[in-house]
Parts: sequence; C-alpha cells; structure tokens
Amino acid sequence: MWNAGVSDSRVSKSRWRTTVVARSPVSQTIEPDDGTDGTDQTTRAMQETPNTELIARLLESRLVIRTQPFLCRFSLTCAAAAAIAACGSAEEPPAPPGSTASPGGPVLGEMPVTTPGDVINEVDTPRSGPGGPVAVNLGSETLCDGLDENNNGIIDDVDVGKDGLCDCIRLGFFGQVSSDAGDDTAAFQAWLAERSGQVPVKNLGASETLTAEWLADLQVLIIGGMQERVIARGTGATFSADEIAAFDQWLQTSGGGVFTLAGYTESAGDVMPTNELLANLGMQYTTASVPAAGVIGDGAPPIWLSGIAAPTHPSVENVTEFGFYYGYPVSGDGTVILQGQGYDLAMAKEVGNGRAFVFGDEWITQDITWSGSVKDGNDPCQQPCNEQANICPIAASQCADCAKQACSDPNDTDPDTCFKGCQPSCESETMRCEMYTADCEACSADTDARAQATPRFWLNTIRWLTPQNECQVEIPVTIRVR
Repeated sequence: MWNAGVSDSRVSKSRWRTTVVARSPVSQTIEPDDGTDGTDQTTRAMQETPNTELIARLLESRLVIRTQPFLCRFSLTCAAAAAIAACGSAEEPPAPPGSTASPGGPVLGEMPVTTPGDVINEVDTPRSGPGGPVAVNLGSETLCDGLDENNNGIIDDVDVGKDGLCDCIRLGFFGQVSSDAGDDTAAFQAWLAERSGQVPVKNLGASETLTAEWLADLQVLIIGGMQERVIARGTGATFSADEIAAFDQWLQTSGGGVFTLAGYTESAGDVMPTNELLANLGMQYTTASVPAAGVIGDGAPPIWLSGIAAPTHPSVENVTEFGFYYGYPVSGDGTVILQGQGYDLAMAKEVGNGRAFVFGDEWITQDITWSGSVKDGNDPCQQPCNEQANICPIAASQCADCAKQACSDPNDTDPDTCFKGCQPSCESETMRCEMYTADCEACSADTDARAQATPRFWLNTIRWLTPQNECQVEIPVTIRVR
C-alpha cells in the first residue's frame, strides 16, 4: 500500500536504523486472596501495627499507587504495591462535600485517571478551541455522504471509533515514506491507514505525474520523500508547469491542505522538488546555508525539541515536544511553529482558500518517535523501574513479617507507644521503594507524554488543514496509537 523505496546514500541517518521495544503502561487490580471482603490477612495484620508514623507513610504510598495508572509496570511490583498499600487504614479518604465520586475513584473537579485507549471527551460537549468556538455534536454522524445530518455546520463529521481522525477524511500521500533513517514507519502507516476509516489513503509515487484529476477529491495531501523524483527527472525542474498549476489550483482555489516533510536523505537536492511546489506559497526549505545532511543532529535520534514558537496555534494544542533529527530550516512569511538551535523548523500559513504546513524533518513518521523513546530504542525508564520491581517486594515482605511480631516491650499494649525492633528496617525499605517508584513514575510520564505528542500533532495538523466546515471531529484526551 505504501511506497517504501529507500535511497542508497546512507551515512549518519542509516546508522540509526531503529528497533523499538513496545512499552505499554497498564493498571492492574489486585484481587483479595481469601475470598472475603477484599481485606487479606496481611492487610488485617498491618492494620494492627501500632507505629502511626509508619502507617501514615505507607498510607501515602497507597494513595499514590492507587491514582497512577503507569506506576505498576511489572506484575511483581503491583503485588508489592498492594501489600505496602495494605499497611494503611482500610478506609478511603473522604470525598469533598458535594462530590459524587465513588470510593477509590476521581472526585469532581479532578482530572480522571486514564490509560491508553480511554476517551474522556464527550462528543456532544461544545468547547472553545484555539481557532475559535468548536461546533457541538462533533463526530456524531455515521455516513460519508457529503451532508450535514446533525445540523452543526460540519459536513461528514464522522468518527465512529472516537479516535480523533475523521472517518471521511480524504487523504493523499505523495512520495516515499521510508528514508535514510530506515523504513521503520509501521506505526505511522498503520495508524494513518486504520484511522482514516471509510476512505482509504490515496498514494502517488514520487516520480509519478501530479495531476488535477488525482488531486481533485483530496482534502489533505502529505508530501514525503522526493529522492526518487530527483533520480528520475534530474537536478533541474522536476515538475512541469501543468503540475504546478494543478497543485496551486487545488490548494489555493479549491481549499486543499498540504503537509510537507523533509530530511529524508543527506542530500539537500532531494528536497528541491518539494520547494518547487512551495514556491507560490511563500515558504521554502533552506538548504544553501546549512550542512547538506541538515541541522539538529547532535546525539542519538530523535532530538526532542520543546521550542514551540506559536503555542496558541491549533496544530500544537496539548503538544509540548517534537522529535527531530537532521532536518532543514524553513523560511518564508508563514507563522513559525517550531524553533530549535536558532532555526525555524516548522511553519504554517493560509494561502488563498487553502492551508499549508511545512515541517523540516521526517522523524515524526519513524517508529522510535512514535514510541516516545530515544537512543536507538533504549528504554530510559528501565533502571528506576527495575529497582522498583526489586525493592518494593522486599519492603512488602519485611513489613508484613513485622506486623506479625509482638511489641519489644511485652507489657506495652498501647498501640500509640508500641515499638517493634523490625520497624526501622521496614521503614527504610519502604522509603527506598517510594523513591524508585517516584523515579519510575516520573520517567514513565515523560516517555508516555512523548509517545502521545507525535500522533496528537498529526491529528491537530490534519484537522487544521481540513476545510473548516468539513470532517471536523473532536480529538480525545488519550490518543489510541495501536
């Protein structure tokens, strides 16, 4: 379905061919072990522990564990977390007055806990967006028929799966998906194909002729690698006057939207065909004053950039970072969206009736960027999360054993003063468990946010490029990637 040709000129990008190890944060539920009321023997024993300071600390751990979906990364860790959580009071903290929250669940006014696949947005809820008011009932239609059945001013706002990409979107991909970085783009390709719903993505090879007929029914065109066009047509003009005219008419008159990518090879000449198409839009990729391989290439790919220059632009709504590696600066009179190391790296512009988004790289199609990882797919969370998995069971075991022991002073029967010789060790291991849990949690949150950033950016930008009275749907809080 996709043109996956790869250039033979591979130097620095080719050595970073990546293999991604999937990381899926999961929430696990610990069932009672005695078939009673959900309070196991360890829990009941620990509730009798007279050390109130220990109970308070472990109760705090229990609350953290209950409310973080990505914390329990290993089944052993989750079991240990449950045992440690059992050290606290069996009673849940009370919900705020007037709250309808159930025990253990979120209360009104708090952000609900989500896991990948959750969709929190109600499609019938109107909201204000960066581009102005958003219509009600978005995504509630079911047919791609060119009609506005729900009378909200949007034609074909169909999103049956509530994944954030209109099922009726008419997308085209022109060029190559693979690059010198490799052909590890399965996540992007599968996401785009599966999420496009009722209308398959149209594909046109880089060396093929761009015609008005092929463009006619498209709403959004993504332009990828053009190296095959350069090989086939030489270093001069690679598009005919008719091809340029067809593209300009489709975008500026018919209201199409184009998303261009660059940096597919280490040859600056390979981006020239895309510059030909951009010539009448007032934007270009800059190649003359930068290295042939591009810019932003120090370190392992991708380099995560946070220099968002237009934070209110719809394309970057709820996006804080971009993966980038050896791309090209963008120049022109559009709105600068992304900057890094002194370069403008992405630009958006309305041109006539259409819109254009020019992005300086292609790493937003690579699997490693979609995973939120760096350094050839290594998981930066492995060390703290492994420590969590090792230490938390030790803490749970020591605290459970300690709970069964009698007070050091057999005559001391006051729960507030009872001391056990095992308590310092239990407290020490519990604190170590909490430390590595926090480190694992923070690292997992960063990686998960990056894994959400790339598909969210694609959804935001495709929606912005689509005609504003057609195929507009709500983007969910959590993006389902696979």
